[in-house]
Order: sequence, then C-alpha cells, then structure tokens
Amino acid sequence: MKKLISIALISAFLSFSTNVYAENSDKYQNISKSLVESYNKNDYKNFSLFFNKDVSDFLPEEKVKEVINSVKSQFGEIKEIKEVKVISSQSVMYPLVFEKGKLNLVLTFDKDDKIAGILFQPPAPEIKYPQINKSTTIYEIASPYLSQKENMGLAIGIVNKNGEIEKFFYGKTAVNKSKPDENTLFEIGSITKVFTTTALAQMVINKKVSLNDNLNKYVIAPDYKGKRIKLLDLATHRSALPRIPDDMFKDLADPFNPYANYSRTQMLSYLKNYKLQREPGKIYDYSNLGMGILGDVLATENGQNYQNFIADKIIKPLDMNNTTLEPSRFQLKNSATGHGESGEPVIMWDFASMGAAGAIKSDIKDMLKFLKANMELKNPELKEAMKLAQTPIYKEQNFEMGLGWHISKFNNDSMIWHNGGTGGFRSFLGFLKNSQVGVVVLSNSSVSVDELSSLVLKKLEMTK
Repeated sequence: MKKLISIALISAFLSFSTNVYAENSDKYQNISKSLVESYNKNDYKNFSLFFNKDVSDFLPEEKVKEVINSVKSQFGEIKEIKEVKVISSQSVMYPLVFEKGKLNLVLTFDKDDKIAGILFQPPAPEIKYPQINKSTTIYEIASPYLSQKENMGLAIGIVNKNGEIEKFFYGKTAVNKSKPDENTLFEIGSITKVFTTTALAQMVINKKVSLNDNLNKYVIAPDYKGKRIKLLDLATHRSALPRIPDDMFKDLADPFNPYANYSRTQMLSYLKNYKLQREPGKIYDYSNLGMGILGDVLATENGQNYQNFIADKIIKPLDMNNTTLEPSRFQLKNSATGHGESGEPVIMWDFASMGAAGAIKSDIKDMLKFLKANMELKNPELKEAMKLAQTPIYKEQNFEMGLGWHISKFNNDSMIWHNGGTGGFRSFLGFLKNSQVGVVVLSNSSVSVDELSSLVLKKLEMTK
C-alpha cells in the first residue's frame, strides 16, 4: 500500500485549471468500466491488464488481490461511476459510488496510455462556507474549514484596498500545539513556480536568456518533428512534457517523500530520452517536470544551484528572511507539521532535483512581501520582471496564462494567482488586478484552500 500512496503523492502539486481533454474522455470511460467490472468480479488478472511495466512489477496479481479485497471489505462493490474528471492529458479521476460509501479512483497514464499510477482516495470533504457580504469576518470564512476534523491550522494574510496588511491565525501547528504565528514555516508547494518564472523574467529583461530560446541550447532535449521546446513553453506548461517523469516510480526509498531521491542526473537523462507525443507550444498540460527543468537550466546558466539562484534573484531583494528550500534547525523548530487526508502527521518534502516546481518553505510574513511586491510593482530590482511575468501570454477557454501565473476572471476583475500542495500542506496566493486586494493562505492540511481564498478576495473586493 505504501507504493500506491507514493504514486499519488508524486502528483500532489495541484493546479486547478478548467482545461478538459474531451478527446480522451471516451477512452478513459471505457477503461474505467473495464476496471470496475474486474473489481466487482474479483478478476484480478484483468484488472492488471492496463498497467504499465513499472506498476505491474510492484503490483503483481497477488498485490492487486490484496488491495481490492481491502477496499471491498470496507466499501463493498462499486454501484456507479459519476462523471469522469479529466485533470490533465495524463491524470483522470473517477468518482465511484460503493455499497458502503464513496471513493475516488485516480489513475495516471503514461505516453502509451498504460496505467502508471493508481490510487483509491476519499473524496474531498464538502465545506459549507458562508454567504459573503461586507460585514463577513475572516474568522467566519475560515471557521468551516477548521471545523473539518482532518484540518489543522491556517495562516491568512491580506492586503486591503488601502494597501494595508493584516494577518490572521487559526487552529494549530500540530496536535496539542499552539496556533501558527507570522514566523511559522509552511510548505508553499507549487507557488514556488512563480518564483521560478519571475526569475526567468528577470533574466530575460537582463538579456541573459530569451523566452524563445530552445531548451536544447542548454540541455539535450527532445523535439517533435523538428519542433523544439522553448523556455516559454516550460514557463507556461505547454512543453508537451509529462506532469512527472515515469521513472520516479522506481526505487523510491520513502513513499512519503517522493522527490527526495530523484537526482538531477536522472531528470536530465529522462528528458534526453523522452519522446514527445505532440508539438510543444500548443496545449496547456501542467508539468512539474517542465518547471523543474526550467529552474535547473536557469540556475545552471547563472552558475548556481537552485537554492542560491532563487535566493539571489527573489528572496534577498524582497528581504524574505524566513524563506528557503533547506530550512535550518531553528526554522524547523518553528515549522508547522503537515497533515494528510485523514489528519495524520506527515513529513515535509525534500528535493534532489525539480525543486523549482515546489520546494520552497516560507511563512505568512514573507509571503505577504512577495504578494505586495507583485501587486504594487515598485521593487527596483523586480518590478519589471514581475510585470512581465504577469502579462498574459496565451488564452484558454476559461483562463489566461502568464509566465507561471494563472489569470482568471473574477466578477468584473482579473485574478492573478497560483496555488500549491504537497503531502501535508496547501497554499494559495492571489490578487485582483483592478481592485488591488490580495490574499495569501497557508494551511498545514491537505485539503484545498482555494475556495476559502476566493471568498476572502470576494469579501475584500466588497469592502471600501
């Protein structure tokens, strides 16, 4: 079961775009029907037919039998499949209704449409947030989130219409511990990506690199019928690279720390040998691998590792003194404990490579500095880079994409945002461009804070 958990955790950096790959939905629906039929009939061999070699190696028929019997003993047979949610071109979620409850079946597919990851997980809890008006308090918005037993603590920072900063702290950093404060360290997960892309923008402005540089100018990279991956494609999730490299599933020492043992050598070797399935620059498909490679290329071009590179480019100019990839012992003493889906404590993640996709740890005080700098565009070292990173590059049906930033409609305004998630933390950072209000939410639980953050922005937008 630990191996199953590891597959899920590898994909745990979250981006909630509304992009749907409709052309694959029938195929995924047919696969799910076959798996459900095999599950209900205890046909363990047929259940395994869709697995790729890596999954088959550590989930032989006997292990499949063990997993199915375990699920069936708790939930019974599957009665219904709700509407399939295609998360990306490689990840699909099937909401299943059992005799005794509900579970989501999450499948990750490789480039040959074989199953590269499989997980049964409980559906996200339904949180009943209040109707928002001018008098709604931040506590009233946060309270329903904290009422869920699996959720622990929240650090919330806002920038109101007067440009004033306020901070709010609720819940606990761990069981039997006190509530967070402005120095409590959290994992920010994929918000790290906009640090990476802002650093890219700075290097573009300083003419160190170009957005149209081909990736193979810096490392050996694949092409598709002569079409090359550009740095711009990596920064906007259009590289045609997978969300995560397939070979991360091999030889994981710790399934609860999945990136810790995947080396730079492995990452670059995987990139070198990967065969693109479509032309880069065309389709948005969220990729931790692509962003990890981008950060590595930029840091190497600057003669540094990613930790020192991002410190010089972003962290030091903004005096974010408690923001790091590698917390000190003192910082770890003041860090929140992450909590998994059932409220169990989990460790922070380490990164041997791909740190540019999600390795940063920070506190609410520092993240408010980053937020406000992006809103005001006044920092002499970063204002032009931040402006460039926020500029829409291309448009999807329901959102636009800057360099790393997602840009969504919000009433009559534009919300510039990114979220993050690791094994035991969730985060959100966003602001309304016209209203000039913003929010940062850091949680040491694995339940999304996106809706909570959106409601805070709605309240700020209403308030004069």
